[in-house]
Amino acid sequence: MSTTQARLAIALLVISLIFVIGGCLSQQQSFTGLLGEDPAEITKISLRCGTTGGLVTVEGEEGIAGFLNLLEGKTFAKAGDQTSRTGYWYYADLYRDEEKLLRITFLGELVSVNQTYYEVSEALPKEELDSFFKSHQ
Repeated sequence: MSTTQARLAIALLVISLIFVIGGCLSQQQSFTGLLGEDPAEITKISLRCGTTGGLVTVEGEEGIAGFLNLLEGKTFAKAGDQTSRTGYWYYADLYRDEEKLLRITFLGELVSVNQTYYEVSEALPKEELDSFFKSHQ
């Protein structure tokens, strides 16, 4: 192999790696990206506990902002394993007036958004969800 061919091969390898790495990073989204809506459009959140079956409804800017703050700064990447799971910590239905925008289900290390599983950059501790739930009962 000549020097020119070797340089060309290395250049192609580097370009390929840039595309692969860029593609993987671009698949990570913020919660707002998954929502596909302006979070200010959310008017109500229904949060159900998977342990007790209890349900709380959160309305008003302060309560909704408190829930969204739990997800702030986290990124979501589509999980490779989309096998259906059973059981959950909590699920939340987010609404704009009476229109359901999204359901997010908290499963520990994973979340499900509208029945698609995502790995979260930083797992949300169950204690934070418990505390939020209890503060709205």
